Amino acid sequence: MTLLIQLLNIPPSEVDPVYELSQILCILLLLLLVMGTLFDIKNTAKKLLTVLAALATMLHYYVLYRVSLYEYVFLYPLIVIEENTSEYSAVSPDLGQILVILLLVIWRKEIVRILKRYTKRVLQGTKSSGEAVER
Repeated sequence: MTLLIQLLNIPPSEVDPVYELSQILCILLLLLLVMGTLFDIKNTAKKLLTVLAALATMLHYYVLYRVSLYEYVFLYPLIVIEENTSEYSAVSPDLGQILVILLLVIWRKEIVRILKRYTKRVLQGTKSSGEAVER
């Protein structure tokens, strides 16, 4: 039984880099929180927040990839379940998905403006081709 438990443990050479990456991710998330609460989110702050969120998302999924080499990792909407074969599971929020939603909320006005322009062009294109347009 102890041999099986030893085989299931993640080797220390793999644990240290994952912890270091998790610490960097934590610092990035703290920066995101500070920027989001202290500063009025204008153009430059939005761009910086977007870059930090993109870095944090990539780092989060890289950490999950490294963990998935030794444990089963299941991604569900907004949660991650890490399941080890030695009798435990860990449920945590999926920070990558949450950060993508945060980016969509931050850039919502720009996204709506782009979608309106696109639909306007599509509607104008169908009018000029002689097809009936329903509203």
